[in-house]
Amino acid sequence: MLLWKQAASRPPDNPGTLLRLFLATSSLAPTPFAFSNQARLFSLLFVVALLSSCAQLPEYAAPKIRPASKQPTTFFAYRQLQQKDFRAPSLQEGTNGQEEHFNARSSVQIRPKSSTKIMVRKSSFNGVPLYFADIDNLAFEAVFIPENSWWNPNIPAAKKGYVLQHEQIHFALLEITAQKITKEKSHYRKGLPIVGNTAMEAQRLAIVWIQDIINSYNEEILKQHTAFDQDTSLYYSPKIQQRWWTQVNKELGSTKQ
Repeated sequence: MLLWKQAASRPPDNPGTLLRLFLATSSLAPTPFAFSNQARLFSLLFVVALLSSCAQLPEYAAPKIRPASKQPTTFFAYRQLQQKDFRAPSLQEGTNGQEEHFNARSSVQIRPKSSTKIMVRKSSFNGVPLYFADIDNLAFEAVFIPENSWWNPNIPAAKKGYVLQHEQIHFALLEITAQKITKEKSHYRKGLPIVGNTAMEAQRLAIVWIQDIINSYNEEILKQHTAFDQDTSLYYSPKIQQRWWTQVNKELGSTKQ
């Protein structure tokens, strides 16, 4: 989310993003369990502040990680954002009545791709049934959630491009992280086998295990997005933001190799 009143020169070291992790439950039929469009695990809500004459962001715009209240109903994978993609009717919670200062909010998830499946097989030990969960084709992606993403209709026309590029970079940074998690396969088998007393318990434990993988990147995500906002969020900095845009596009190309 971007926040400003007027353009200002950028002082050094201005932290600035609200990043909240939304944890959502999933209910799926047993054997196999596929991550369908209704089975989302994580959302990241970026509230990015752009202020004039402030050395640091206020508490309502500081980095945070919180559980989600509900699953999104619409989403799309990484692509170029448009103003019409921001469909939330209001800024909603977490800004302490400071809505007039904000310009946009992007709600973005890291989630397993639809190719990811949890396969549960039944076995037994000394006559006691056991259920083993295997996770196949585990891969992650960032998705944008229009229904939770907000655009301030009062943004000056001259600033709209900057705001949209800013939100695009946050989306790109999260997609880079999702691709990185996918590529770092060495940790995927840690903690396996996943065993439950029922098929649903095995599935639940597998989902928790996937959640833990993403959670392990929380600190890295916060640092990365805060660094971006230190350069571009509190103050209007088109040249610096363009350097970030060039860098994320370069990284997106390299992560796909």
